[in-house]
Amino acid sequence: MNALRARLNVLWWVGRQTLIWTNVFAIDAVLVAISWQQLLSLVMRDRLATLAESAALSLAVWVVYTGDHLLDGFRVKPDRFSSRRHRWHHDHARMMTWLTIIAGLASATVSLVFLSRDIVAAGLVLASLVLAYGLAVHAPMNKRVPTIQVWKEPLVGLGYAFGVGLCPLTESANAKSVGTILLFAALCTSNCLVVAFAERDQDRQHGFHSVPLRYPSLIKPLRWGLVALGLGSLVGCYVAVRPDLFLIAVAISAGTLWLAERYLRHDEELVTLADLALILGALGGIIGWTRA
Repeated sequence: MNALRARLNVLWWVGRQTLIWTNVFAIDAVLVAISWQQLLSLVMRDRLATLAESAALSLAVWVVYTGDHLLDGFRVKPDRFSSRRHRWHHDHARMMTWLTIIAGLASATVSLVFLSRDIVAAGLVLASLVLAYGLAVHAPMNKRVPTIQVWKEPLVGLGYAFGVGLCPLTESANAKSVGTILLFAALCTSNCLVVAFAERDQDRQHGFHSVPLRYPSLIKPLRWGLVALGLGSLVGCYVAVRPDLFLIAVAISAGTLWLAERYLRHDEELVTLADLALILGALGGIIGWTRA
């Protein structure tokens, strides 16, 4: 019995460390991006995204998240670190900076060589907006907090959704496709808010700003919003002429995200579990499409 308990403790430790380091290296954000890009491509174009599209997206997402982590590591004083993500990017800033530069150049090369001009043009516009957002968020704090810093979670969710859906949306730009992206943006924003509520003590300690710190009472509306998002998607599937795999994926992700927020309280693990909730939904939709 003791041997079994010891093995379970080891497995629990390994699983916990895997979740934490997956977030430290922004692997979870990349996996969410790739899985939802494939699902959105199936929904909008009736085919999977190409290898070049997935490579360009995954590298771009990794660059954005790692760059953000590096800037956070510079802003936080070493004696106030409360997460491995901040400490790692502070202690290994030179190595991570070079890797970020290399990944950015690789993403640009893949995009210019293999993607269409329309996708590259749309990507440049989105990249400019992301850069402007990053400069605003990481600019030195003034006495009056800029609105963009306080509402960073909804802005991140919106930008992330349009970035992931950039390739299929560019090729299939219509009202339904835009609505699909906006629904995905609502899911991404919910994910960001769940993570922000889990990390609100860290943000307060580091002097960062977020929706949960300014409006802590939003936790209950967030939970009910996830319930409404999940149930609304299921109702949409029920009234549709045929099962909508995208709505099924949203329902799975919203329900799993609700469970992660409601019952898991370890901050660093919750960050990755919130992203795993999105991955599970996308995989469910992709599997359903392959069997349809």
